[in-house]
Amino acid sequence: MKKIIFLFAATFFALGSVMAQSDNHSDITISGESGNNDVWVTQEQLDDEQNYSEVEILYDSDDNRVRVRQRGENLKSDVDITNASMGNEVRVTMEEEDNKSEVDIDESWFNQVEVNQESEDNKSEVDIYFLSDDNEVLVNQSGDGNHESEVYIGNQSAENNVTIDQRGEEQDSRVAISNLSFMNDVLVRQNGEFNDSEVEITGESSMNTVTVRQRSSGGHDSEIEIADGSSGNIVAVLQEGDEHESDILIEGSSDGNMVSVNQDGDEQYSEVEVTEGASFNILNVRQDGDEQESKIHIRGGANDNEVDIDQDGMEHYSHVDIYSESDFNTVKVSQDGYDSHSNVQIELNSDYNNVTVIQE
Repeated sequence: MKKIIFLFAATFFALGSVMAQSDNHSDITISGESGNNDVWVTQEQLDDEQNYSEVEILYDSDDNRVRVRQRGENLKSDVDITNASMGNEVRVTMEEEDNKSEVDIDESWFNQVEVNQESEDNKSEVDIYFLSDDNEVLVNQSGDGNHESEVYIGNQSAENNVTIDQRGEEQDSRVAISNLSFMNDVLVRQNGEFNDSEVEITGESSMNTVTVRQRSSGGHDSEIEIADGSSGNIVAVLQEGDEHESDILIEGSSDGNMVSVNQDGDEQYSEVEVTEGASFNILNVRQDGDEQESKIHIRGGANDNEVDIDQDGMEHYSHVDIYSESDFNTVKVSQDGYDSHSNVQIELNSDYNNVTVIQE
């Protein structure tokens, strides 16, 4: 009888505690060379509680599998993989809105992280830093939109593979690769209207590949910056639909980069600037549709760059200026259609440049 009463009292106390604070908090730590563990966390709430899940995999702990599933609003999930931990698999699923996921991979390798967020107004942050190599990260955000995704790869981290999938309206994606990080592969896919993508490659980061795909009609914006001696990177921007904008800046002695912009639809805008001694870059801009506009600026001692602009449709405008001691650049402008206009300016001690304009 005493045992039954004790269990009843314990159950009543636990229930009373949950009802009073209406918050759930789960803490999981795997450390000290622990491996091959399976961990499942499930959190559900009906009202506006603050449910929180934290998972830490530390100190050479390998080959663990962690699943976090949260259902409700205003949820938060933190996952930390650090201290030479490798081969771990982490999957976070968050349903409903106003949820936030943070994933940190620090000095760890060959880990797989997947974040799935559904509904709207969700935020995902992924940080890979301090010599973290060969990790795979997938962020999938779906629903009505207004999602935010931030990915940072830094401190000599290499050969990581990051994919960002966003579906809905008014999505925001930011990817930053810095501090001697190299050979990383980043893919950003946005499907819907009024989506923004921003990519920065800085701090002598080299041989990275970044692809941005924005589909559906209306108002996408893509911004890409390659700076601070970052060289040998490959960047591709593909925009389908009307009224999209692409801005690319290559500066600070960043050499040998390849940039491709492909815009399919009407009323597109593309602007590319190469400056501050950035040389031997290859830039291709292709616009297919009506009322397209392309601007290319090569200045500040930017030499030996190749630029190819191809516009197909009606009422196009292309502007190219080469100035401030920028030499040996090659520019080709091809416009196929009616009522197109091309403007080329070479000035301020810029020599030995080659410009070709073809209008058909």
